[in-house]
Amino acid sequence: MLPFALWSLWLERRHLLKPPTALLLAATAAALFAFFADAPKPTALMPALVPLTLLAAAGAGRLRRGAANAFDWFGMTTFTLVAALIWLGGIAILTGEPARLAKNFSKLGPGFIAEDWTIAMILAIAVSVAWVAVMLRTPRSPWRAATRWSIGLTTIWLLLVALWLPLIDYGKSYRGVSADLRRVLDNHTGCIARRGLGLAQRASLDYFSGIRTVGNRAGDCGYLIMQTTPGATKDLPGWTLVRETSRPGDKSERLRLYRRAE
Repeated sequence: MLPFALWSLWLERRHLLKPPTALLLAATAAALFAFFADAPKPTALMPALVPLTLLAAAGAGRLRRGAANAFDWFGMTTFTLVAALIWLGGIAILTGEPARLAKNFSKLGPGFIAEDWTIAMILAIAVSVAWVAVMLRTPRSPWRAATRWSIGLTTIWLLLVALWLPLIDYGKSYRGVSADLRRVLDNHTGCIARRGLGLAQRASLDYFSGIRTVGNRAGDCGYLIMQTTPGATKDLPGWTLVRETSRPGDKSERLRLYRRAE
């Protein structure tokens, strides 16, 4: 998208102050300013996607024939290769073969067991067939390269969701962590303090197990949840460690539950 947007700006370099281009540039600049004004996070760039997409769309149909053909062939080759690799990884996750590749995937989610993959396999096959049909049947037009790139990206995303998402969800989800903490907390209804918990962890604990933490009334809470590293000291003055847990395969993060010492 960004190359198309830059190409569109180059074509319109003498008309940047015209309302259509100027408004898109202003919207992009505002989104970038908001991104750099605070702690940079990938999600903060999302408002810039709309104006950049519109700029890219304006330039996609104005590529020169040689550049469009090269861009088209590069996209088809790249997306087909990536799709084949995703399929290879999915087969390794499902069947355990090839063994070396399956072993590498098992490190991401120790203990993961592939269950009923019928729907996922049907979806993956249908998406792959559709991608082949797009490569063979898309008619010539100034928009062919952009069309194939868009469909190629969608194909990769759908294949990842169908073939890899169960393993990714197993290894990266906080479902098990939150359930582990909830078992220890039992029916505790008082406040729970937090330390070092990011927005993703706080939202996940609340979503999966209804564990809501506070940061402004920590002195009144009987429990504390702290995000830390495996090597960090477990001693915390005034608190007693009652549980340490982590996501499967996560070697860099630990969530520790403390109870206020009596």
